Amino acid sequence: MKRFAIYSFPLAIFFAAFFLLSCSAKKQQPVEETKAPVAIASLVVLPAETERQDKADYATTRQLEEGAATINVILQEMLADKKNILLLTANQKESLLADFSGNPQATARYIGQQLGVDAVMLTVVSRYSERDGGDYSVNQPASVFFKYQLIHVPTGTTLCLGVFDETQQTLLSNLFSFSKASSRGFKWVKAEQLAREGLQEKLSDCQYLAQ
Repeated sequence: MKRFAIYSFPLAIFFAAFFLLSCSAKKQQPVEETKAPVAIASLVVLPAETERQDKADYATTRQLEEGAATINVILQEMLADKKNILLLTANQKESLLADFSGNPQATARYIGQQLGVDAVMLTVVSRYSERDGGDYSVNQPASVFFKYQLIHVPTGTTLCLGVFDETQQTLLSNLFSFSKASSRGFKWVKAEQLAREGLQEKLSDCQYLAQ
């Protein structure tokens, strides 16, 4: 009996530990599988909008409108040759909305449903300030802030999102920007170039727009 007790005690500990490990394993959440990219056969690019600013003065409003117009031209140049992408004009956008009203995301999705496309790209310009000065000396550098969002029409989920926010700095104030300053010829660039570089950078990160 004593020998049986000696051997049975370790066995009891073993089975108890095995039971606890089994229970612990059951409580662990399964690792989520990486979702496959959504298939996008066609998408629409809406004309860039300006962010609504209640207290914006006339000059700021005009700058934002100029920025939106500039970004529309750049997008046309970058995306016009892609067969699965349709770029809408402001008039075309308005004609599709009719009596519909909603936030920018809901509006974009509604237009996508009207056109029967898989995704819609929305761009909002929050700041667009031209440089005050020349190539090598400025009183105020160019500054651009915009955000774009690619929305999946059937589900309303965001497929891609990019934010660009840059006010050009001197090389001495930002030593990490040497490569960027070099690519610009160590010059003060205009807001259009900032916007172009920003769009190229952000859109290249989106597989649906970089293809």
